[in-house]
Amino acid sequence: MALLRGSLRLSKSVFGASRFQSRLLASVKDASNVGFVGLGNMGAPMAANLAKFGHRMVVYDRDPFRASEFTKVFNGAVTAETPSEVAANCRIVISMLPGPNEVREVCLDPDNGLFVEARSRSVFIDSSTIEPATAKELSAALATRNSNALFIDAPVSGGVPGAVNRTLTFMAGCSEETLSPLESLFMCMGKRAISCGDVGSGQVAKVCNNLILGISMTAVSEAMSLAKRLGMEAQPLTDIVNCSSGRCWSSDTYHPVPNVMENVPSSNGYDKGFACDLMLKDLGIAIKEAKRVEAQAPLGLLTAALFKSMSEKGAGKKDFSGIYHYYYQKEDVKKQRPDSENDKKDLASEGSAS
Repeated sequence: MALLRGSLRLSKSVFGASRFQSRLLASVKDASNVGFVGLGNMGAPMAANLAKFGHRMVVYDRDPFRASEFTKVFNGAVTAETPSEVAANCRIVISMLPGPNEVREVCLDPDNGLFVEARSRSVFIDSSTIEPATAKELSAALATRNSNALFIDAPVSGGVPGAVNRTLTFMAGCSEETLSPLESLFMCMGKRAISCGDVGSGQVAKVCNNLILGISMTAVSEAMSLAKRLGMEAQPLTDIVNCSSGRCWSSDTYHPVPNVMENVPSSNGYDKGFACDLMLKDLGIAIKEAKRVEAQAPLGLLTAALFKSMSEKGAGKKDFSGIYHYYYQKEDVKKQRPDSENDKKDLASEGSAS
């Protein structure tokens, strides 16, 4: 669906929409302003893409410099002093924050939170990665304040490159009927938006996806490190893996070995990517959820221990693909191997590492 300046072009399907969908479509159509809370590595390019499609942005970040810089680049964008000011001026608000604590504060703060100014037919879309239970809690809290406002958990996959290049996949915790009128908005920032089911289900999909991602990144790093010690360079092995059964996103799109691929964090000092500490937080959520439902997650526990080791070496802000450098390429790798039962038990008891 194409975008009009400051609004969404409506499809003919509106005539067959349910009453709820009609109200939602009307809300989206009336959304001359779009709010965005959180202008970090992911949020800034997502908000920028919305602005490029003609939306008048109202932005907030706890670092005023980030918000100020955004408004300098995009004419018509304005800075809000608080999250509640964003909600007061926008029917659609998107948030992209580091973790559940930040999301709760932004949404639920009794004085300046987003929900303080929740209006009827407002839509709050949270693209952060949080626990499924937190998404349900926020949805219930919003409904208590205004039953005609809507909360959707819609975390993303694709990382910083996906945010910059508008190729993100959104995992939406809502029905197809609810997602349909919002799809054009999501397409300003990504390439796909998928309905996952009820509220919280987007977070289930994201946590499981990042469990796979963390494990696969360590697997690729481990294989590349082994090959190097056996006398084979990363490039020819990568060429083989990427036309063989070991191929995965960590090998063909986001390689952990420096200079194998351009425009990925490993070739930029592991900077400006998905931080190790954020991966550790996501794995902590997965472990916590596995424990809650009595699911087995031994690979998740071990992978979290590896990223914890990387973080404790002062590399928590570096991209998570740095596990190749900060763990597998260290001379004292045997000494730092976190494979004891005590290490795993500590991580299991910690749950979320946010």
